[in-house]
Amino acid sequence: MLIFARAAALARTAPAAASRHRFDPSPSPGGRVTARRTCSRLRAATSVSSPSMYSAELELAREVVLHASAAARALQGRALVVQKDDESAISSGGYDPLQDGANPVTVADFTVQCLVLSALHEAFPGDRFIAEETSAQLLASGEATVAATLAAVRAAAAEASPAAGPAAGGSEGPHLGFEGLETLEGVCAALDLGATGLSEGWSKAHRTWVLDPIDGTKGFVRGDQFAVALALLDQGSPVLGILGCPNLAPPDEAAAQGREPGAAANKRRGAERPTGCVKDDDEAGSLFWAVKGHGAYLENLGVGGEASPRGGARRISVGQQRSYRSVVRLEAFEAAHSNFGAAQAVARALDLGGDREPVRMDGQGKYGLIACGAGADLPCVLLRLPRPGYVECIWDHAAGGVIVAEAGGRATDLEGRPLNFSEMADDSGGGAKLSPGVRGVVVSSGDKLHADVLEALRRDL
Repeated sequence: MLIFARAAALARTAPAAASRHRFDPSPSPGGRVTARRTCSRLRAATSVSSPSMYSAELELAREVVLHASAAARALQGRALVVQKDDESAISSGGYDPLQDGANPVTVADFTVQCLVLSALHEAFPGDRFIAEETSAQLLASGEATVAATLAAVRAAAAEASPAAGPAAGGSEGPHLGFEGLETLEGVCAALDLGATGLSEGWSKAHRTWVLDPIDGTKGFVRGDQFAVALALLDQGSPVLGILGCPNLAPPDEAAAQGREPGAAANKRRGAERPTGCVKDDDEAGSLFWAVKGHGAYLENLGVGGEASPRGGARRISVGQQRSYRSVVRLEAFEAAHSNFGAAQAVARALDLGGDREPVRMDGQGKYGLIACGAGADLPCVLLRLPRPGYVECIWDHAAGGVIVAEAGGRATDLEGRPLNFSEMADDSGGGAKLSPGVRGVVVSSGDKLHADVLEALRRDL
């Protein structure tokens, strides 16, 4: 019980090991924070027209999302092995906390949040954060989950250390500030950065990073789709978004190979794959990113989490408006997350997608598919129609919304209003929410399709 004795000490004191995660609550002049250390140049893979105001933020955020996506994907793979009780497949041998009752998706949530917030806080100490997890949740999760989280954080931090060598592609990425994560105190302090942006009025006037560490919990558990979703709000407006989708094959490459999203089930590790563009184990994933005013981009997320030089960064845009029968319909995977019946009624009314079944997948990778026209210049639409009374979390839409907007698409509520991240509601422990007046979300490729879908929803809901 040494772990929990140290946790009690953490609650009584402010240990030196956690001091690097403290922040000055006063915003810097002009509302913008200067990086504590100068980030190195963008990798060749991201040589695009420079989004100068947020170039340092983009470089660091992109790098840490790449790294966190790889860590999460590795944990997902280990969890699937443990679920099968196939100990011989665990190459490292010996004790694995995931085999001793730890919840794999909870471990991944904590690990990704620690890595991302620690690195961002090191570089931009005046910024604040809104994220899903807290140290109280970690400490209440059980000794096996705490041990597994500490092991996963330490392993991921070690892989990012200078001693691990330069990243793939021959160029060094920016420094990732993972120092201090060797201890439980440091991990808890990093997790609790995620509540610092919830102060009344802060995010409306200052800079706030919004993170969903594992967006698509049930997809993660199934071995299917999930995303590491990170956005930056500046004075309440999303200005930067990054989606790390390690299980989503680059849609343009999948389309070039004749694979259509949702056309067939894939199989990996013996599990059915309802999403047609789920990748094979040795295939690249997808990294979507955008900065306000500078377009949206897609690049390959390599098997080990590095940006793949094979793919490079290419600018993406939503699919062109054609016959509505060509529309790719996207929905949540879980029926409990959306009103499939209402979505089907809209599809029938407008003949959206013809006879094609909707693509059902977890996480904000759906936003990425819309932003790139499903890799085949196809118009797309996502209807998120939750149960009455459900209030949307901002981290479920902030990153994807920037990417779709920069690709030429739209994301609104059911009244056609842009999602407003400056008027957040704190639900006292559940994080920041959009306004309770947001009864659902429509994301699409463009104006006419969007308007017609909204009109059909008004008639049918």
